Amino acid sequence: MTQNSWPTRIKALRMGLGISQFLLAYQLGVSLNTVNRWERGWTQPQGRSIHERVEELEKTLAKQS
Repeated sequence: MTQNSWPTRIKALRMGLGISQFLLAYQLGVSLNTVNRWERGWTQPQGRSIHERVEELEKTLAKQS
């Protein structure tokens, strides 16, 4: 996964789930500012656990489709 694809990936996940940045932040155990920075491309998720949680949420979204 390249750094440039994270903003698109995170925002698409959030929008697909129909949730706010605040709720996504809560579900991932990070701050609202962190999610905002990810979506703007200022930073990217760090740590294996965040990547795993994002993948779990993507699987949840895929099952809903």
